[in-house]
Amino acid sequence: MTRKVWLNILGCIIAGIIGCLIFIPDYGFSDMYRILIFIAVFMIYFYCNKYIRARKEDK
Repeated sequence: MTRKVWLNILGCIIAGIIGCLIFIPDYGFSDMYRILIFIAVFMIYFYCNKYIRARKEDK
């Protein structure tokens, strides 16, 4: 498998762990806030991944 595939698998594992940390305990947030936090974490991960990939292609 290529490095890109491994990074995507690692990202899914990390997102799954973060999802469990957000959704399983009862923090007192409503479910809507939990879903928004989860989506924000995914967006940050994908933008960082895209930025890193673009910088590597420039070199």
